[in-house]
Amino acid sequence: AKDISDHLLEIFEKKALCQTADYDDEDDLEQDEDELAELDSLLIGATADCVAEFAEVFGDAFETILDAFLPHITGYMKPSFAVSERAMAVGCLAEITKNMGPGITKYAE
Repeated sequence: AKDISDHLLEIFEKKALCQTADYDDEDDLEQDEDELAELDSLLIGATADCVAEFAEVFGDAFETILDAFLPHITGYMKPSFAVSERAMAVGCLAEITKNMGPGITKYAE
């Protein structure tokens, strides 16, 4: 679980290999910034789904993992992010809350 968590955190931090531009590759030069932003948004959304599923698998034990993810997820709730990204963050937190059950109480206070 640690290895998977580390890779998911890399994606939230936009440090994953697939999120770094390879300017030696001509295909990257042909993609416009809007397309790259859309692909990045899809990747982050899928990552949030994985984190929510982790909460279901680990239940109360997810608390230690959530401590690492929570700042990244809530960061997408800022007004400077697109509405779709803010909705993704709210949905992810809702799924985590549902999946963790009583273990989420610490974060609600």
